[in-house]
Amino acid sequence: MKFKERTMKNPNVGTFLVILITGLLLTMPQILNKSIILGADAIFHFNRLYDIAMQFDSGNFSYFTSNYGFQQTARIVNAVYGPGLAYILGFILFICRSWLKFQVISSLLLFLISGYTMNYLSTSVGLSRKVANMNSMLFMSSFWVMGWTVSQMFMPWGIAVAPLIVAVGIKFIKSDKFTIVELSISVSLMIQIHMLSAVISVFILFLFFIIGIINVKDKLTLCVKVIAAAGLTLLLTFNVWGSILEIYIGNKLYPPFAANLAMKTMNLSVGNADFNHIGIIVSVLFAFEIAITIMNWSILSLTTKAVTGIGTVMLVLSSNIMPWMVIGRKIPMLNSFLQFPSRLEGFAFVLLLVGLGLCIEEVNEPSFKKYTKLFLMIATLFSVVQSYYNVQSKSEGWNGHQPIANRTNVIVKNNASESEIRNAFRSNDLSKGIELAEKPTTDYVPINVNNTDNGKSQSAYETYAALFINSKQGVKKEVKNGKLIVSWYANHKGESKKIPITVYKNTILLMNGSKLLKGNITLGTMNMPTIKATQSGKNVLTVSYKSSFINGWIMILTGLLWFSITAFKLVMGRKR
Repeated sequence: MKFKERTMKNPNVGTFLVILITGLLLTMPQILNKSIILGADAIFHFNRLYDIAMQFDSGNFSYFTSNYGFQQTARIVNAVYGPGLAYILGFILFICRSWLKFQVISSLLLFLISGYTMNYLSTSVGLSRKVANMNSMLFMSSFWVMGWTVSQMFMPWGIAVAPLIVAVGIKFIKSDKFTIVELSISVSLMIQIHMLSAVISVFILFLFFIIGIINVKDKLTLCVKVIAAAGLTLLLTFNVWGSILEIYIGNKLYPPFAANLAMKTMNLSVGNADFNHIGIIVSVLFAFEIAITIMNWSILSLTTKAVTGIGTVMLVLSSNIMPWMVIGRKIPMLNSFLQFPSRLEGFAFVLLLVGLGLCIEEVNEPSFKKYTKLFLMIATLFSVVQSYYNVQSKSEGWNGHQPIANRTNVIVKNNASESEIRNAFRSNDLSKGIELAEKPTTDYVPINVNNTDNGKSQSAYETYAALFINSKQGVKKEVKNGKLIVSWYANHKGESKKIPITVYKNTILLMNGSKLLKGNITLGTMNMPTIKATQSGKNVLTVSYKSSFINGWIMILTGLLWFSITAFKLVMGRKR
């Protein structure tokens, strides 16, 4: 059966209201309770975004080193972790100047993006506006999209634009239906948002590509378009992969924490959704969709079969059906890069939800259509209500005895009380909260390969906490002209001092205006430098970073390329 393709040229007012009202409903508990939700990843990402907000506030821009966040250690995070989105969210935080306002606005933004991308995907494959709207609501209230609101996970931002990846992938099956620009922009957006999401997206596109190569007649055109899009993507994301190449080639780094893959899988369940359970609503939807597809395989379109098949593959990969214990031993890098196979379920959700909609359109039985749409409507309402109460529960914790919803590895200074924590994060001074509650994450911190200790006697988190959080530093830190200025007083020339920063291969250190001599510096654990004072009294260390690949002109050219392509896309869209 061939389905009629539709476009989003004229956005439907009803769709806009459905998505907006759903987004407002899911943020309402925080608005009414005036509550900040401090989930598992809040402190890490708050530091990232605070650093960028302060760059906008002060005009002291530093693309690589964190001169404001992360204890002002000059460590590199944002340059290799979704820099495009990080700067957008950092700017929103700079405008809001409030953690509460930022959380509400960023969550609403995420809901709107996820709602519209799912609506675009649904309508582009021919689903009715009613089904497309229900899909949007289901997607907005799904576990992985809600993850930013309730836990501050960053992957939901990648999953929110995953429908754009699937929309392009579907067009692979009809080689002439996608453009080089739309494929490149979809993948480039993912890379600028979240690298793991981008890798998973490329894997999904590869599966669609294989089906396309088998199905389409003009195989050469398909290959040429994909290769050209890959080249354009490299240009649009040079700031990301250039930064990654630089710091990984020149330094040995602490990876994100290594998880036990077998313990972090997603499975069908009859309870609520969490990191290991899909939840009863989605479990029923997935099982129903896969069963219907198998039962009606002969009459369904290639698109429906492809979407459901790839969705099922992603679902299986996210589950304990896969021998993740063995895979983790064979490919140790996955323990810290993928960490949670359950993350793959977010992409399976997009594929299988659209697959269900296609089944509704293609199975020509009136009773099936009627009851399946009713079932989808009930599932949508349950999902939205369940997500609302989840946010409500987290919001109530803020005003109770758990203002920090997840205190795993969080260090609260001076045993601050609940009211002190709330007051710190409510303060107009954004730094007070992240200075009171700190998390010693070591992602992308350099390892000193010549240091025999390297924290082996304790965990990397404990080492970081001892060096940069719990120690009495005895130095003053400030930022001038995009550089971190560290000053302290020495009793005499040659006096040694541990400076609480970390040093990368291309970090530039100037001592009292002059380049440090090798004899005056020793790098210890986590490349923390011990420096000999070159004079008695006040000593000033200027810390900056000079990239081998990235400079101001490169960033400007990349920005202009993004602007030009976006403008071209908008103009061409209006002409159609």
